[in-house]
Amino acid sequence: MESSAPPPFDVRDPAGCQAFLANLPITNVPLAHDLVGKLLKALHDTPPPAAEYLAVLEAAREPLAFLQEEVAARYSARPLPANDVESAIFTKVASLWRLMAGAYARVADLGGGDAGIQAQLALICQRCLHYAGQTIVEHYRAHRQLDAGLWLELHGYYDTAEEWGLVDAEVGESPGQAGTTCAITYAAVLLIDLANPYGRAPKDLAWIIRWARLMAPGGAVRKPDDAGGRGYGLDLMQDRGLLPVDHLSDTPSARLFDTSKLNEPMQRLLGRLKAGEDPKALELGDDCPALPAARLLLQLYRPWCLAAMPRRFQRASASGTLSIALQAESIYFHITGGEFVQPQHARVFSRAEMEQYWTFRNQLDPKLPLNMRTAALAFALDLWDIADQSLNGYRVGRNTAGPRIEHNQLIALRPPGKDAFMLGRITWLSQQRDGGLRAGIHVLPGPVTGVAVRPTGAGVGPADKYMPGFFVPGITAFKEPLSIVLPPGWYSPGRVVEVFTDRPIVVRLEELMAKGPNFERCSFTLTDQPLPAAL
Repeated sequence: MESSAPPPFDVRDPAGCQAFLANLPITNVPLAHDLVGKLLKALHDTPPPAAEYLAVLEAAREPLAFLQEEVAARYSARPLPANDVESAIFTKVASLWRLMAGAYARVADLGGGDAGIQAQLALICQRCLHYAGQTIVEHYRAHRQLDAGLWLELHGYYDTAEEWGLVDAEVGESPGQAGTTCAITYAAVLLIDLANPYGRAPKDLAWIIRWARLMAPGGAVRKPDDAGGRGYGLDLMQDRGLLPVDHLSDTPSARLFDTSKLNEPMQRLLGRLKAGEDPKALELGDDCPALPAARLLLQLYRPWCLAAMPRRFQRASASGTLSIALQAESIYFHITGGEFVQPQHARVFSRAEMEQYWTFRNQLDPKLPLNMRTAALAFALDLWDIADQSLNGYRVGRNTAGPRIEHNQLIALRPPGKDAFMLGRITWLSQQRDGGLRAGIHVLPGPVTGVAVRPTGAGVGPADKYMPGFFVPGITAFKEPLSIVLPPGWYSPGRVVEVFTDRPIVVRLEELMAKGPNFERCSFTLTDQPLPAAL
């Protein structure tokens, strides 16, 4: 039950509210987050004079940013669909971002006759854009479908800044930091939208958000009659983000998003990373190694610097049901047609198996594996509806019923009317407002071969257990080599792994081609390293 005690602040005392914010119990994140939320809602219900309201909001920015980030960690990297607790936390975080945007807009309304507020309109517009953008980005971080009206709110704040001639007016982002503008703040959100945010792992998306703010000064929103459009546009009266410019309606509210000035700095960053410079020195952050940073920047180069380009494989409308296996044992079973068992030379039998063998020794076929469980065990399959498909993938959907699933998860899938399963991975994932899921699936080249794998080296003996893995054929046309799918956490460059097909072989891992919560896919070369003598 909620406490009936009065809150530890008085909205009629703005100076006291600022003191309250300065003394939040910041080490108790849930409590501090709850208190800030109550204060902002109380101010919304009973707003003080505009100048004092603005001062309290400015004082709330730093603690709110910290607390929102801490609380969001409870749902931002979790499987979907979200459970009730995760959903409640997400709703609270997104609501507070949206409340902040509305609070600054309220200040502008309340201060219509206040000269001090009128002098701060550029800052107020920038704050509205920032928090409306934060609301959208929070949906991306949580892999949630955007609430209706979020893009319209962001576009509306930009339209107001444009109408008031404040788009390029510089304001302080926070004390001690370089200035920003409404144009830069708006462009940063648009760049994030272009970066396939629903298809990004949490760490990659965090880097993209940071880099979008770094590169945003090179983006420009222009009216269609201005020169320099680079292929993307938006409509300030539509509840959606960017789209290819050839899909843009010829209306007064249409705008082009010109990113031509990003070409040179992006190429310069890639060149300096390739030359071995430290990403921290390039302002990319101290948490991103050079190689992953260069790979991600290269992926961003096309959407951020080039005109909209058609898909390599065009999607076509399709229907039917896709059968999907999610768990490792189920994936192996459906890909290979049999359960994973240890190769005979590595078998260590349990007491129950030995008792079964002794009791039924005259009834068992000695040519069959001892650990014999019927293939009719029926590993569960998850059923998804196909929305459309391309040569190498599907767009699918499912209602709220069913197991949770993660972005980049390895799966086995069987198209309608087919007997054989294929290997694939979830390339993007989004939870809809009604709780259902939408996902994109990339199908790996086939046919895939099931193998048994185990590491080699110190501490690994002949009786150590194998794990299921897969050989994936290469694609010569795309210069994609033969690869192996391993359990997560196995990859390191040059690591030697034993693979058992009909006999044991040794491979050396080369490049990490893809990874997810339940797999790593690597290129490899065969090695002449000898196997342990016991084998």
